[in-house]
Amino acid sequence: MPKANDYLGIIIFLLLLAFVLYLAIVLQVRQNITINKIDLSGGVYLSNEDYLSFARLDTVNDFSNLNAAIIKDRLEKHPYIRKANVKLWNDGKAEINVYEKKITAFLNCSEKQYLISDRYEALPLLSLSKEINCPVISNPANQEKIKNFGYMLKNDDVKTAFKIIETTKLLGKEMQKSVSEIDLRKGKDIVVRMVGIDYPVVLGRNNEIRKMAYFSKFWNHLKGKELNKAVDYIDLRFDKHLYIGFLDDINGETGI
Repeated sequence: MPKANDYLGIIIFLLLLAFVLYLAIVLQVRQNITINKIDLSGGVYLSNEDYLSFARLDTVNDFSNLNAAIIKDRLEKHPYIRKANVKLWNDGKAEINVYEKKITAFLNCSEKQYLISDRYEALPLLSLSKEINCPVISNPANQEKIKNFGYMLKNDDVKTAFKIIETTKLLGKEMQKSVSEIDLRKGKDIVVRMVGIDYPVVLGRNNEIRKMAYFSKFWNHLKGKELNKAVDYIDLRFDKHLYIGFLDDINGETGI
């Protein structure tokens, strides 16, 4: 005589079979949908229209051979798109939502400019539809080896710049947002420029994390004060010392 467990197994098998048949029917229906309209959302760095144009999805006459897989594949080939979700409706509408890569820095080389993603990937700089508030990394050493879609942490100079950027995040949002440029000077002394102050901050080389932490204390103390206007440069090249160079009308150099 069959046991209760046997009946339960048969019921589960039939349910799974029904589910597989349902999926097969749904997929077949989706494959037979003729696309007559495409709606895309999620574009920030570029407009939705730019993404559609790149993927050749902006002309109704070209929709006849499209399906969800083709649409997804074309969009995810765009350098700024990390993922594209595509949903087809029975009325022929394709609904697309794109997820862009997060941009963390601009990279300025002698002859080319790039965007750097949060996964340290070099992306081509296109005409953006939105201003991105990110620091500029300029003049890295060995920049001739930098290519589109290259992994930037393989470049020691760029890696050092990202150490500085990550340090500013730990020092607070205001410090993070205030770093405008990290000039690597092709392997020479690193110079950092900040929003709201006209003078350079010379870090030199080595111990960049400790030097930025030290400068942060000084910066928090001095910002908004009149003395800021008299400063010509900040020099952190010397271990455990911060030197202030003053403009010509205020003579002298102070070590702190």
